[in-house]
Amino acid sequence: MRSLPLARTGARGGQVPTGIDSERKGYTRQWSPCMTMQAEKSRRAALIEIAKVALLVPSLALADDDVKRGSQRGVFITEQDFPYLKGRYPPRRLDLGSAPQQSKDKLVFNAFGECVNDSCQYVPIKQRYDGYKKYKASINLCSDLLRTLHDTLGNPMSDEDKKKSEKLLRRAVLFADALLISENYGTSNEALVSRFYVNEAYYASLQLAEASKKGDAARSKEMWELWRDSWNSYLIIINRAIVPKVGEKFELIKDI
Repeated sequence: MRSLPLARTGARGGQVPTGIDSERKGYTRQWSPCMTMQAEKSRRAALIEIAKVALLVPSLALADDDVKRGSQRGVFITEQDFPYLKGRYPPRRLDLGSAPQQSKDKLVFNAFGECVNDSCQYVPIKQRYDGYKKYKASINLCSDLLRTLHDTLGNPMSDEDKKKSEKLLRRAVLFADALLISENYGTSNEALVSRFYVNEAYYASLQLAEASKKGDAARSKEMWELWRDSWNSYLIIINRAIVPKVGEKFELIKDI
C-alpha cells in the first residue's frame, strides 16, 4: 500500500498523512517552501495590479486647508460624507449629464465612485415612499427659505432662520438615507455624496449669517450662491430615486 505524503502537523507536533481523515481530525496545514514562494509571487502580482489601477485613477486627494470642502471644513451636519470616507471631492455643482460613461474594459470614476448612470443599489419603493411622505415638507421649506434669503440679501439673517436652516438640513440627511440606503447593502456612494452637499449647504448658511450681520454684501451673495449650488446638487441626487410611485421630483432653485 502506497504511503501518503507527509505535509501536515498534528496537535503534538508529529507529522501525519494528508487526506480526508486528517482534515476531519483538525490538523493544521504546514506550508512547504514551494507553496510559500508561489504565495509570495501571487501577492506581488496583486500589488502590481493595484498600483496600475491607482495610476489610471485621477488624483483627487484631499487638498490643502484653503480648499477643503464638505466635512473636511470642520463644520458639518454629518461627518461621514464622501470626502471623509473616500478621500475625493465631488464637483461644486453636480451635473449628471456631463458624467463620464461607463466602459466594459475600464473603470470610470466620478463623484459616485464607480457608479455613474444607474443607482448603486436598489432601495424598496415602500421605504422611499415612507421617507418621501415624512420629509417632503422639510425639503420644500428649505427651498423656500433659500429663495426668501435671496430676496432679503443685504439684511442680517435672523437667528431664527439660522436655527431653522440647520434643522431642515439635518432632516435632509435623514431623507437622503431613506431614499438611497438599503439595509441589505449599507451606505451607498450616492448617500455619501448627498451628505457632502448638505454639509456644504450648512457651511454656506453659517457663512451667510455671519457675513450678513457684518453687512458684507459681496460675501453674502457668494455664500448664498454656494448654498444654492449645494442644495441643487443634493436635489439632483435625491430626484434620481423619486419615481412616480414615490412622489413628484423637487424643483431646483433657479439661477438668479
